[in-house]
Amino acid sequence: MKFYDRKTELQELKTLKRISTTKSVILVITGVRRVGKTELIKHFFEKNKGIYLYVDHEKTEKELLHDFMDVLTKERILPRFTKLESLEELLTFLYTLAKKKHIMIAIDEFQRFLRVNPSFLNQMQKQFDLNKEKTNLFFMLTGSSMGMIKTIFQDKGSPLFGRSHNMITIKPFDFQTINTILKDIGIESFEMRIMFYCLFGGIPKYYVLLNDYKCTTVEHALKILLLRDIAPLAKEVSIIITETFGKEARTYHGILTAIALGKTTSNEIAQFADIKETSISPYLHDLIETLGLVEKRYPVTVTKPWKSKKGIYVLTDSFFKFWFKFIFRNSSLYEGGAYDALFEKIKKELNAFIGKNFEGLCKELFNLYSKQQGWSYTTIGSWWSRRGEEIDVVALNEEGKNIVFGECKWQTQVNARKLIVELKTKSKFVEWQNQTRNEVYVLFARSFREKIDSFEGKKVYCFDIDDLKKIVTG
Repeated sequence: MKFYDRKTELQELKTLKRISTTKSVILVITGVRRVGKTELIKHFFEKNKGIYLYVDHEKTEKELLHDFMDVLTKERILPRFTKLESLEELLTFLYTLAKKKHIMIAIDEFQRFLRVNPSFLNQMQKQFDLNKEKTNLFFMLTGSSMGMIKTIFQDKGSPLFGRSHNMITIKPFDFQTINTILKDIGIESFEMRIMFYCLFGGIPKYYVLLNDYKCTTVEHALKILLLRDIAPLAKEVSIIITETFGKEARTYHGILTAIALGKTTSNEIAQFADIKETSISPYLHDLIETLGLVEKRYPVTVTKPWKSKKGIYVLTDSFFKFWFKFIFRNSSLYEGGAYDALFEKIKKELNAFIGKNFEGLCKELFNLYSKQQGWSYTTIGSWWSRRGEEIDVVALNEEGKNIVFGECKWQTQVNARKLIVELKTKSKFVEWQNQTRNEVYVLFARSFREKIDSFEGKKVYCFDIDDLKKIVTG
């Protein structure tokens, strides 16, 4: 599959390559697992000769050193039969060589050195500080454990604090890019592209697998990629959690399952996962900061979240949300190979699962539509109250006192008039510029019985599948 997007990131790599011809540079690249960090580097190396090294967490320091030496020898950087006794010696060799020639080296999953040999960070700091002005070495250091990477390079107590020239966070693709990818691999139905996005989100690796296994529908993808003995995604989630959290993986599994099933407060999550509420904060912090899988969200009208008690915890990764809702929750069926029975259970709830994720897509596409129309909104999110009212999409423009209220229904033949009545009733509970605000209403659905363009003097926009396709394709 061809390489997509990442123009900004590639331009930054080109810029730092240029800078590294006058002095040594460290670039940090982070982002969740499977988001495309390695592919970015490999794509850059296609036109810019560089060396790729991978830190395998199952290997010792000595084994890693031998791996690195083998790669450097094959790349004709390290002379044959040269023997180095430590990673520190390897660094010394590289910086010595970089006094004579320009070298680019990527080290993937760099944060694993915290387990393999933490003193390597001190050695790297020492070599960098001694040689940065008189050498031409470009280090690209990547890591999926976002919190650990930030600690290494942004914690004032860390040896490498302040040494990176820049830190890039690779984000999942937006729907526009995923739509293009799915179209290119032969998924003709725009509705099916939406369903794939609601299942796999913006993580490119999953779409590579869709292409490799020629999956044409969501149900086909589930059967091939998940629901069989040798499915390529069978151990995906468990490996990530276990590698990151080790012996405490079971606790994190419980917390993630709770959130996937709609437990949103620390008390609800703690009760479900059988943890004391006073002890759960560090676990939630790890899932937010280290893996980037969880996010604490607030109603869009909250201006001081640090003072608000209305925050809720949500899973940000669509596939992880699916896994913990359907697979981990039904471990006995899954581990026992009862895939047909599990598939039938999933089918009953799949539409509702996609419908919930459809809300996030609607926010994304409304934001895109607003830009296309020249509208300006300072914030786009959701709103909810302690009484139980919820509004899927709320957009605010502080300067113009404009507010948009929106509802999303992953259903066909939606009654727009009935939906707008319900939405308008809930909107009255939203405390924001109540006396002077200008209200607009938006409805999203697979299809409507009949569209409306106004209600009680207020503008109404109805977006069905065809309208959403027009937004995405411009």
